[in-house]
Amino acid sequence: MAILLGDDGTLDTVVICSECGREYRGNFDPAMSDTIDDIEADYDYDAFVESFIADISSEHVCGEDDES
Repeated sequence: MAILLGDDGTLDTVVICSECGREYRGNFDPAMSDTIDDIEADYDYDAFVESFIADISSEHVCGEDDES
């Protein structure tokens, strides 16, 4: 199983399980970072995406419907 970055045309950060297709959404809030300029903001977003994928990878179980 792999969790991959997706794009559905919204501003949400979307990651998708490569096996079952389950989507997860996250929102990067640049106001929560300590960036000084746009270049640092890009690195902060990259770190957010890496962390988001790692979190979902550690918690996701294919076929488990955790939406109530």
